[in-house]
Amino acid sequence: MIYHYTSIDTLSLILKHKKIKFNRLDFVNDPLEGFSSNFLDSQKLAYVSCFTKRKDDSIPMWAMYTEKFKGIRIGFPQNIFGEVEQERSGLKIRKLDREILDIESSFLAGPEDIVYKKSIEEIDHKIFREFNNPTAREKDKGISFNPYKIGKFKLQDWEFEQECRFLILNIDFKFVTGINSEFFTKHKEEIDSKLNSSPTELYVPFKESILSEVEILMGPKTTEADRIIVEALVAKYAPSIIKIEKSNKKIN
Repeated sequence: MIYHYTSIDTLSLILKHKKIKFNRLDFVNDPLEGFSSNFLDSQKLAYVSCFTKRKDDSIPMWAMYTEKFKGIRIGFPQNIFGEVEQERSGLKIRKLDREILDIESSFLAGPEDIVYKKSIEEIDHKIFREFNNPTAREKDKGISFNPYKIGKFKLQDWEFEQECRFLILNIDFKFVTGINSEFFTKHKEEIDSKLNSSPTELYVPFKESILSEVEILMGPKTTEADRIIVEALVAKYAPSIIKIEKSNKKIN
């Protein structure tokens, strides 16, 4: 199972619309997300939806991601968006219906575990690298543009979250293979335009069949009134959810 801490209001939207929100990396709470020292727009390259694999609920997570410990933690099976169809550059890939997104990419990766590093230098994902494969033709040598691992690394300050996430690249895979400098120069304006006009968030449908496996844990300061609201939401929008409990963490 993977878990997401949020408000009861957001739970209502998740259950009603059967969708999960993905934020562009420049709209998440860690300002160093997706940092690249050689591509200033790196944070616009990807959207993420963040979860934790930590099974026991966490007081810091309740504090950071719910309002005054009165939200919920919702647990999903890892195949929330369907089964993995292929592996690409070390990522677990699912294919999405492109028409449901406001961007041209149709690939969703994850869940991928965050790798925690000690320094900014270590989380720097250099999007541009020299592409000098000795077996490549001369015209194919030059610059490699590779954002596959964008959003995969965070500083150890965040290690308590034990985070995993799903990721959607903002541009189609045809732009993220090894490309020579002439090709990239030709298409750079097109790429810049797509990144700068892209939405700041996406809403991706999940498999409704997984709802019978979903678990809801109510925050340590939720009230009986909150429980009535949560149970009413479940009864109306997701009656197959059968596990609703309250955290036993003690908070004054």
